[in-house]
Amino acid sequence: MRLCFRLALVALLLLSVVPAAAFAQEAPPILRVTEVTPASLLAELACPGETIPTLTATIDGVTYPVSAPSRSTVPLALVVVVETTPVMDETGTPHSTRLHDALTRANALLDRLPPGSLAGLVAFDATARLVLPLTSDEVAVRRALGALVAAPRPLAEQPPVLGQALRLAAEALADAPAGPRALALFAASAPDAAATLLPADPALAVVDLGASDVEVRGPLAPLAANLDALYLSYAAADSAALPARSMAVDQRLAGWLEATAPLQVRVDLERLAPGEHELTLTGCGAPATATFDLPTSDQPFPVWWMGLGALPLVVGGMVVIRRRRSHFGAPERSADSTRRYRAPGAVTTARRVTGGALPALEVVVWDGRERRVWPVRSRQITVGRDPGCDVCIASSWVSGLHARLSLIGDQVEITDMESTNGTLVGDPGRRLTPGAPEPLEPGEIVRVGPQVRFCVQIATPADDDAAA
Repeated sequence: MRLCFRLALVALLLLSVVPAAAFAQEAPPILRVTEVTPASLLAELACPGETIPTLTATIDGVTYPVSAPSRSTVPLALVVVVETTPVMDETGTPHSTRLHDALTRANALLDRLPPGSLAGLVAFDATARLVLPLTSDEVAVRRALGALVAAPRPLAEQPPVLGQALRLAAEALADAPAGPRALALFAASAPDAAATLLPADPALAVVDLGASDVEVRGPLAPLAANLDALYLSYAAADSAALPARSMAVDQRLAGWLEATAPLQVRVDLERLAPGEHELTLTGCGAPATATFDLPTSDQPFPVWWMGLGALPLVVGGMVVIRRRRSHFGAPERSADSTRRYRAPGAVTTARRVTGGALPALEVVVWDGRERRVWPVRSRQITVGRDPGCDVCIASSWVSGLHARLSLIGDQVEITDMESTNGTLVGDPGRRLTPGAPEPLEPGEIVRVGPQVRFCVQIATPADDDAAA
């Protein structure tokens, strides 16, 4: 019994000594489905690293084809941390100081930012300070970097507070919008113990300007290893190695910055049924999962069905046009046309006023193509496009019931029947008020649109009984 108790006590002591991180499982990367169609889906996977991994996609446990992943060009948030102690005033690469080298490399890094990105600046020596919060103004960031050259750097006995500067940068990145976050450190002094407390959220790159030779790791190498950061030693033994060394560092920083963007992955869904499903991507650390809803595919309506359905309409329209043309071929007497058609408001021969002889008048119409004549056989004459009108004018400018001609004694009056295009009388033409009769002199021209004209004139003996 005592032996079991002692063994349990030893196990508890071991658990208290071993870090909890040793038992923590690796957190899966963030997976987000951005676009879903019946044929495929597009997903974004937060997978840091300069090398694009080979991914495998499974949906509901079944493997599906995956296209080659690529890095997306989404905006990111970057904070540059620069040391400004007297150590940075020492000669670094030939013909420049370490601080000048750091600012040159930082400006080259800003050139690689995707459009819409944010950038900020933190400087540190004996104290840490936020020089510029995150902003999209690239010019302001470059000016703040340039101002660090002339910034006073007190010669204090206190060591540089790199840990405090990294915490300021991490706090600035915490306020950034959702998306990739990166932190680039340019320094030459050995870090303090607090520098290892940086959160693991942003991607970190360390450019060590404290090395004496390109092949020697500088004082910041242990920090980069503890924080799983990209480590670059920037020092040149002679001026001949400077251009190539600068280009190599800039390319590594550009690749690191590009690696902070999420991967875009397209998955083929041709064999998948509509409904809710679970996507799992493996190949970048722990498996990442996300759910999505596949919509029902819309079956395209066959075009030939549309043509077949429109066939009866086309045939019916041709029949109607043929019948109407048969009525427009020659003007008919008002009594005959009214017997077959009854236009709304049309006055027919049944309304004739028989009390008195009619004057010998006729209506002459010019419709742009030919001249037609209708004898006046009633004291009320309707003019319009409808075949039931006494004077039928087959023109799109003329309304179904356009105007009415009235014989009041020996005088003629014209009334616009609220037509669509209106009625003009005389030259240059006065527009009739709809519903209001106005006198019309014999031979006075009435205009409807740009082509149709008609007038009432004294009939000739040849046109007394039929239309010409």
